[in-house]
Amino acid sequence: MIRELRNSDYDIIQFEGLFVSLYLPAVRKHSKAKLIYRAHNIENQIWWRLALQKIDPFKKSYLRMHARRIKNYEQQQLNKFDAITVFSDHDKETLTGYGINVPIEVLPIALNPDKYKPDIKKTEFPSLFF
Repeated sequence: MIRELRNSDYDIIQFEGLFVSLYLPAVRKHSKAKLIYRAHNIENQIWWRLALQKIDPFKKSYLRMHARRIKNYEQQQLNKFDAITVFSDHDKETLTGYGINVPIEVLPIALNPDKYKPDIKKTEFPSLFF
């Protein structure tokens, strides 16, 4: 990975999710590319929701602790990127509320069915798209 970073002149390197942010220092050290974080989720919120579903007080407590740790990690890491992309305005507002101060752009993944009119005659069935 390091050799590839040193020998290539990338404009942008996109990090897909929080768990690959562990590589951020190494990539930053060996590349001049802009580093973009693509937030698939606000990770700590997933763990908070799991905690809410638990009845067992030990499991609930453990998941809450884990959610707090992930939130702290998110707050520390995300400001180290050059920019962030999120899927919704709600996610952008959440990250801004966490004190994330790098540029955040909303790039939704959904299609507007009023504007998307595929030619059914050219579509193979069954079909799948994202």
